[in-house]
This record gives sequence, structure tokens and C-alpha cells, in this order.
Amino acid sequence: MMSKKLLKTATALTIMGGVLFSAESNSVKAESAPLQKTNTIVFKDVPKGHWAYEAIHELAEQEIILGYGDGIFGFGDNVTREQVAALIYRVFDMEEQDEYENPYGDIDENSTSFIEEILALTEMGVFQGDENGNFRPKAMLTRAEMAQVLMNAFDLQAKGSHNFNDVSANSWATNAISAVQTNGITMGIGEGKFGPSMKVTREQYAQFLHRAILHDMEQGQ
Repeated sequence: MMSKKLLKTATALTIMGGVLFSAESNSVKAESAPLQKTNTIVFKDVPKGHWAYEAIHELAEQEIILGYGDGIFGFGDNVTREQVAALIYRVFDMEEQDEYENPYGDIDENSTSFIEEILALTEMGVFQGDENGNFRPKAMLTRAEMAQVLMNAFDLQAKGSHNFNDVSANSWATNAISAVQTNGITMGIGEGKFGPSMKVTREQYAQFLHRAILHDMEQGQ
């Protein structure tokens, strides 16, 4: 069941029509904290007419994710696992806790600015560690991981099997990829391919999240 904040966000998006990620140059940067709401947010590095333009600006107005200032979105940059955690945490109205169990060997105040977000979503079942018990906060998100995270966060149920020719039936992400395809979150990269190992850019994830929120709202009606 969607939270009150998710419902409010989805309703606002429907009335208005994705997601703003922090910019990065040579290093991975953290999201800046929200200072105040603005009526109109325009990013000078997002081309008008781009297929993700509306998703980026609509979710930016909802303050789901903020940038680094100076009108920079970080267009074309890859999104990291910690940034995705921050984004999803803000979508859901999650109650803060005094303590979270930390199952990761690489999550502490020296490795990420998003400890609470990562651990809260881990308890929620959205994220889990790798085979070494690490979260890898600065690692770039792959399309297979994107599918798994969105399936977990929005409880997407596969309505059938995917038809991508580059995802084997025994892949760890096959069910999640089926879920995002059959629910209209992504249609792949063309020529029957999903590109499971490809990295996800900020504008791509903006579009994916935007679709997932609206899909969740439709299912709740």
C-alpha cells in the first residue's frame, strides 16, 4: 500500500503532466539537502524536448531529489546506488527510527551521506548486500539492479515473462526484469535487448521512477 507521501506525489505528478539527481564531474557527490521549495525549477543542462524532460522537472518540483545548485541536473551522468537510495527514501513517507541494523561492511559515516536512507530501505526489503556483505554505495546502478530495486520498492508483480533475448531464464534478475517490462516501466534498449549490465543514467532513472510512481497510483485507485 502506498504511503501518504507517495500518494501526494503521484497525484501532483498527474495534475502537472522525474527526478533530479545531483551532478557529478570526476567524483561521486552527495545530494544537497532541500532548503526551500520553488515554484519553477529549470535545469540548464537538460535539453528541452528530451524524452525525460517532464519527468525530471515534475519530480524536481516535488523535491524528490535535489541537485547541487547553479541549475545543474547532471544530465548524462550515471546514477549511484546511494543516490537511488536517497531518491526512493524521499518518495515514501518512512518513519524515522533511532537505530537501524547495519548488515553492511562498507556503510558508515565515512563511506556515505545516506546511512539512514540505505539502512531504512534495507529493512524495507528494497536493497540487499552483495556476496561479500557490502552495499557499494558509490557503485553505478545497472539496469538489472534498477529492475530489482523498483520491483521491491513498488511491489511490482510480473504479469508474464519478459521477451528480451539478452536475459537468460536463470538470471538472478529475470523476474524483476519481467516485472518492469510487463508493467510498462521500461521497454528495453531496442532489437529485443534489455541491456542488464548497462549503467543507468540520471535521466533514465528519472523516467523509470516517474513511471513507477504513476503505475503505483493507478493500482491504488
